[in-house]
Amino acid sequence: PAHANPPPHTQDRIRALEDLGFTWQCHEAGMDKKPWDERFGELSQFRASHGHCDVPNGWWENPGLAQWVEKMRWQGGTGGLSEPKRRKLDEIGFEWESLARKLAWDSFLEEAIKFKDKHGHFQVSNKSNKRLARWIRAQRDAKKNDKMKPDRVKRLDDIHFTWEHEAPPAHDSPA
Repeated sequence: PAHANPPPHTQDRIRALEDLGFTWQCHEAGMDKKPWDERFGELSQFRASHGHCDVPNGWWENPGLAQWVEKMRWQGGTGGLSEPKRRKLDEIGFEWESLARKLAWDSFLEEAIKFKDKHGHFQVSNKSNKRLARWIRAQRDAKKNDKMKPDRVKRLDDIHFTWEHEAPPAHDSPA
């Protein structure tokens, strides 16, 4: 196992897990044994059956394919995917962002618009709406670090999103 000198109570837990057949490394469980081309073939079949390449995370019919899709998204976003593999994925209409993530982003955008309509600004405090405040900070950080997709920058610009944090006007109460 990949654990060195854990405390005695932890060693008992490790032994108990191993007695149940727990595997400590992904390759032991067979998660990474399939070659890239084989997983790509599975994805192509999924696309033929479902009309898209957005394999749901944790898809019960083929959890290995779902993990592989997430891995491709991550590698594609970090530059860890070769250009020929990226091209092959693009050719079959691979979704580099899951539908769930797109919908979540759109939902937060709508929430931000409602906040601005009510308060006249995008300066959301953690106290008033922690999730929306965190999302707004993430958008500002992503643009500042040049990590935001141009279509999202445009959508935020179109609603006159303020890219710099400013204190809300004194007469406004937190939402």
